[in-house]
Amino acid sequence: MESSGKLPNWGDNYVFSFDDDDYRRVRPQVAFRPSATQHRVHLSVINQRYKGKNAQVILEMMQHSDHVLFLGQPPVLRGAFDFGFNGGVLSVMHFREAGLLDRVRAMESSASSTDFSERNVLRPVAAASSRGELVNALRSFHIFGSQFYNQLVVDLLDTATMFVDRYRGLRETDAFWMETNDLLGGQEVPQVPQPSRST
Repeated sequence: MESSGKLPNWGDNYVFSFDDDDYRRVRPQVAFRPSATQHRVHLSVINQRYKGKNAQVILEMMQHSDHVLFLGQPPVLRGAFDFGFNGGVLSVMHFREAGLLDRVRAMESSASSTDFSERNVLRPVAAASSRGELVNALRSFHIFGSQFYNQLVVDLLDTATMFVDRYRGLRETDAFWMETNDLLGGQEVPQVPQPSRST
């Protein structure tokens, strides 16, 4: 099929540029509307070049960026908008580099890749099965962060990656001390009883 060189007439519900004025026509039911707190945090972590841009514009720029090696699903990008790890659902593992099979599965799933609203909920992700997987996720997140976050956040991602990488010589089973609390379902780690000292 040959192209006529014209864009199809898809109506006002579709946007083709990153001009903020165009985004006033985005369908409100799928648009991202950050809370005042999310916006305030976003302004403190975002790269200077994106300050003042419409939130929906930024999320779509993130989704289509060459710096996104992970699955750029709307709920993950909403969390990335304000470095939103405080809710307990967003994990560094959401930023794990996606392979071809991951991308095919994402396309076949029922998850929407265009709904940036809060209705499109973030799904939990499996914990890292090795230190290498965790480092992979941190490096992928760092590549993303180098484009979209300020230098303070990029330095934090560098430090986190170096911290995990430092323990490369340890056995893999020793690497999960950071996740012990999660593995036990939020319960405290049982203490080994100390032998009593007789006098």
